[in-house]
Amino acid sequence: MPFVARQKTTKDVLACSQINRYDFAYFGLKVWEDAEEAAAEYASLLLEQGMDDIWEWEIIELDDKQIRLGNVKLNNNPQRRLKWDEPGRWTLVSV
Repeated sequence: MPFVARQKTTKDVLACSQINRYDFAYFGLKVWEDAEEAAAEYASLLLEQGMDDIWEWEIIELDDKQIRLGNVKLNNNPQRRLKWDEPGRWTLVSV
């Protein structure tokens, strides 16, 4: 199951610019394949993104369908943010 980083208070899920396996740049959810990898890497990624509140983030597990839907909602647009609410739904926020 994939893992993502979520801000504990705002419920924002970490999204950033990335390179896919075809060497195309895109903006999407930052996904890790296992919890250990996520725990080891998310703090440095947050710092690279200019966020210094790393203690306010947590690693959560989502399924592949939820990840795909989240990336569709982001629509490769860095002006959009996503929140993952406890009932298990995405909320889109445009900046």
